[in-house]
Amino acid sequence: MPSRSPTRPASADKPARAAPKRRPRGRPSHADAVRFREDVLGIALEVFLEQGYAGASMDGIARRAKVSKNTVYLQYKTKNELFRTAALHGLVRVRSELDTSIHGDQPLQSVLLSIVRQVQTLAADPGLRGLARLLIAESQRFPDIAAAMLDEVAHLFEPVTVYLRQAVRDGLLRVPDPAAATLDLAILAMGGFNFLLSEPPTSAAVLRKRAGSVVALLLDGWRP
Repeated sequence: MPSRSPTRPASADKPARAAPKRRPRGRPSHADAVRFREDVLGIALEVFLEQGYAGASMDGIARRAKVSKNTVYLQYKTKNELFRTAALHGLVRVRSELDTSIHGDQPLQSVLLSIVRQVQTLAADPGLRGLARLLIAESQRFPDIAAAMLDEVAHLFEPVTVYLRQAVRDGLLRVPDPAAATLDLAILAMGGFNFLLSEPPTSAAVLRKRAGSVVALLLDGWRP
């Protein structure tokens, strides 16, 4: 009768799980602390964007960040505080990554067309669209953050306002309120409610045609 080979443990065929990395002892450096804080805020914002304020939880954010809930609570006492900090952090990050530079040495129509095309690029940024949707949805709960978003938008488009002011001084345009006119330009270039309710067009031909229509409409109302 053939002898039986010894039975192997069920776990023998499974690869050994790597031991978790131990955190270095001692207090983290300032750079490490800043990086950790930014990572947690970025992950928190992701969760808020995906689930909304009501659907998100501190537990879920901690799990996504792979830290303990107590670690999150040490930095942010409530979900309300975490949302405020993450939303403001997101606004600053988006503004730092977007470009509204203007080359004012070109003819007026060319400059306006370039501005509108840049705004179309901004409108296609998924981070900006998602953040705008979230803050509009939560504007009644967090009116101060909604106001901060308007301030960030005004700051982002300040180069456009400065250009329009100069064009008025040069007699090229008749615009009573350049700051308000900048907002009108931005809303038209972004496509109005389409910016929030649908995906932006990706066809270069469609974008060029829309940009030309926006500039023609603006010049029709702004020329002296």
